[in-house]
Amino acid sequence: IIQVTQSMLCTPLAVLWIILVIVTGAIFFFFLCGLELHDDRKEEKWLNYSIQALNVLFTYAAIANEPKRARDFIRLWRMRGQDDGMNLEGNVSTEIHDYIPYKHRMFIIINLNLNCIFQYINQTFRAIYWTFEEAQQHVWEVNLFFALSFLCAIIAPIFQYIQEQHIRKEGKAPPGEELSPLQKFMQRTDFTYREVGIESYDYAIRQLKKRLKGQTQMKQEQKEDAKKTDRTEAAGESQLSLYSNSAVDFEANDGTSSNDMPSTLDCDETRANCEAAIGESLPV
Repeated sequence: IIQVTQSMLCTPLAVLWIILVIVTGAIFFFFLCGLELHDDRKEEKWLNYSIQALNVLFTYAAIANEPKRARDFIRLWRMRGQDDGMNLEGNVSTEIHDYIPYKHRMFIIINLNLNCIFQYINQTFRAIYWTFEEAQQHVWEVNLFFALSFLCAIIAPIFQYIQEQHIRKEGKAPPGEELSPLQKFMQRTDFTYREVGIESYDYAIRQLKKRLKGQTQMKQEQKEDAKKTDRTEAAGESQLSLYSNSAVDFEANDGTSSNDMPSTLDCDETRANCEAAIGESLPV
């Protein structure tokens, strides 16, 4: 029975199940939020159809999971009194959830079984009160067990995660389970194309560093160009100021004395000083 029910959760069926839950859940949500079809009767029908479809999907998952959960509960009940770290077959386990204290493991498996049982009860009431009008007249019956089933499905994994984290902090985790699945994922360096859409994690890091390095070099080059431009402008202004002063002196002397004009040697020396200051040759 367990093999048959577990085959109901094979990858293609699981993917189809997820898609159907998303689609029917979206339809139910939109009608619940007041989506109008300008016909109250049609709106009620579609709202009822969507919630009925969701219940059928959740019942399908409960049927697929309950046999295995019931077997795990029976095996765990028989293991009372044994040390932590033993799997349900009675062997030393390498899985961290088998190191959770017995009473906490029992709490988790009970919630998982209640999740299925409450869903069966909810589906029964939904089948009895099939129409929208009947469901409105028996609100508690058709909604109470759905909420309880959903609550148990949330409590079990959260409580298990908390207990596993306690075991890791206490240093009691088995080899290979010292880190949580999220921590393992964050530390991985062997990501495949299918997992992250790139050739590898290292490749992505290299590309990112290369891009950042290129941006840094570009900024440095821009700064260097700006400094060179400033030095060139300063040298040009200094040379222009020298020539202007010489021209003024020449006009003041009315051109009668050539000794006040800068000599060719002085100009060459000034030009050499400017070129040395900016590190470039000035145009003639």
